[in-house]
Amino acid sequence: MMLPTGYVNSLSLLLPVIEALAIRHVKVVFQSVLGVDADGSNPYRQVELALEHSGTRHVILRPNWFADNFHTFWRTGIQDGVISLPADDGKSSFIDARDIAASATATLISNRFDGRTFNLTGPEPLGYEDAAAIISDTIRKPIRYNAIDDNAFIDMLLRWNVPKEYASFLASIFYPVRQGWTALVTDSVARLTKAQPRTLHTYAADYAKLLQA
Repeated sequence: MMLPTGYVNSLSLLLPVIEALAIRHVKVVFQSVLGVDADGSNPYRQVELALEHSGTRHVILRPNWFADNFHTFWRTGIQDGVISLPADDGKSSFIDARDIAASATATLISNRFDGRTFNLTGPEPLGYEDAAAIISDTIRKPIRYNAIDDNAFIDMLLRWNVPKEYASFLASIFYPVRQGWTALVTDSVARLTKAQPRTLHTYAADYAKLLQA
């Protein structure tokens, strides 16, 4: 279970789903967000708490920033040769969505992990300047990182026709990056899947055609 991309109203969308699944005693694997346990007022944390108190079997997965954002959300920047984000010099242990999917599968097909929460990360913390260099080397195109502030970022997203509410939400979630909180590295993917998480180099090589398009 996860909140669809483009939406911010996690409570109104997800709480009815939890209630319906709990009534039917359906196990829930919830894709939350890394770091939400630091603030009990965070809507994602409130969804976690509702799931924990629902009485149904569950596992909570908290992935870090997706490597896949580079060929989805930030693809326009890569096409233009500049990735402009309000991340300053903060680092993130980018995780490949395939490793999130594998982790979710592992928790769905076994009851060994029920009732537990896992922080999912990639194998190393990288800044966006590092990420730009990796992608640049892989697709053989000059890519640079441009650190901007929140307002400039929101204005850029609005020009890309991103709704203002969602643009403001995306800007807000870069605060933990700037604070260094997303540099965390865990062994959760390896423990759940018995395989090491993919590096950003592997991600870039596997998605080179999409990054070049």
